[in-house]
Amino acid sequence: MFELNEGMVLNLDNASSGLLLTGVGEGMGSLKDHEPQSATESIYLSDDMTMTAGEDFETGVYDICVVVDGDTYAWVDVEKEDGMTDGISFSTYENMEEYLRYPLDEGDTVTVTTYGTDAEIMLVPSW
Repeated sequence: MFELNEGMVLNLDNASSGLLLTGVGEGMGSLKDHEPQSATESIYLSDDMTMTAGEDFETGVYDICVVVDGDTYAWVDVEKEDGMTDGISFSTYENMEEYLRYPLDEGDTVTVTTYGTDAEIMLVPSW
């Protein structure tokens, strides 16, 4: 459930089998207006690799992308500091190769599993 205040816009993109949230703001122009973040480097994770935000890489807001030559499925588990886990699936078969604007806070762990052609997951500091 999302609660939007008067004048706010929720931008959703159709991602084949579902909807992808790409931003919430006070009108479309504000989706790109934000404070600069500290994360500046892209991070690469391969199959069965786990990294922790704030220890192995900077905290911040990232676009999570699949990097692969060929067809693959990939799964990214993000275990949050409060113990909750988000599972994000990717499929080059279905053109689901990125998840935008995902916040990774201090202590969040990111684990990657790939199926099919080995792939890397890239965490790119988001705009």
